[in-house]
Formats: sequence, structure tokens, C-alpha cells
Amino acid sequence: SFRGRHYAFWRPRDLSPDIWDSLVNITLASEAGIMQQIRPFDHSALQEMKFIKNHKKDISKNINASKKWFLSQPDFNNTSVSYRNNAFVYDPTNERFRKLMTAFWAHYSQEEDMWRDQPLYRYLVNKFGLKPELYPDNKEVKHFFEQKGVKGHNGHHYSVKDDGIKNDSKDK
Repeated sequence: SFRGRHYAFWRPRDLSPDIWDSLVNITLASEAGIMQQIRPFDHSALQEMKFIKNHKKDISKNINASKKWFLSQPDFNNTSVSYRNNAFVYDPTNERFRKLMTAFWAHYSQEEDMWRDQPLYRYLVNKFGLKPELYPDNKEVKHFFEQKGVKGHNGHHYSVKDDGIKNDSKDK
């Protein structure tokens, strides 16, 4: 741990500079300005929210607020593609990527709904018609990055006590 806190991060593997140059060049040439892996789960956005609740990755209040918000969006697509957000290559000068990140943080930073980033990111990628580049040869993120450290805050499992709310028996 670092200063008594748990942390987890994905750092680049020690690969040939030619491999990294290739990933950067593909990303720079892409319309979306980002390279990611499709998440290995084959479920809808609403099923993902149920998974998040069942695995205590967030609390009912937040999940319900997100679900209500998503369902109120006229362009919500329950079957949009979901990407892994733990390690990716991106071009911070790409206008489409910047638009995506600006919209993401404008909503996420309000802290009005889910703590998990995947459903909102998934929605916005679809909303803006982005198609992130996939890693070459269908390789997984772990081929290029390695996880170090440990997941923080109780292994990313949450309950109402983490939100300062009392007496929500659904999440205890």
C-alpha cells in the first residue's frame, strides 16, 4: 500500500518500442482517438447494472438513479458495446475523444448516480457514434498492460455505509 492506502493500477508491460509505436500510430489514425478491449461480458447495459448490484459494486440508490436517467435518454441503447476502461491508449488531441471525456466527466463528477464508470462510458460511446480501435490481433489488454497493487476500498465492494445513508436494508 501507499501511505496506508490500497491502490491498483495497470502499467505498460516492458515490450518493444516498435509495439508501442504501432499502438500509438493506430490510435492517432483512428476516428475515435482511443484503443480499448471490448469487455468480455455479453450482457446489456441494464443487465450490467443488475450485475453491479448483485456483486455489491454500488448501492441500490445509485443504481436506481442511473437506471432512471438512462431510461429517460431518448438515445439510450441497451445493447450498445461495452469496453474495458482499466487500461487503454488514447490521443488527448483527438476532438472526438475530448468530446467523449468532457461529456463523461461533466456527468460523472456530479455524483448523482452510479460510482461505476462502465455504464455511463458505454452510453456516451454509443451516443457519439464512436468505435474505439481494438488491440491488434484481438489481443487482450493484459497482453500490453499488467496489474499491480491491490483493489482499494474493500475490493471495490460497497454498501450504504460508504454513502453515509442509514437503514437501507437492501444493500447491507
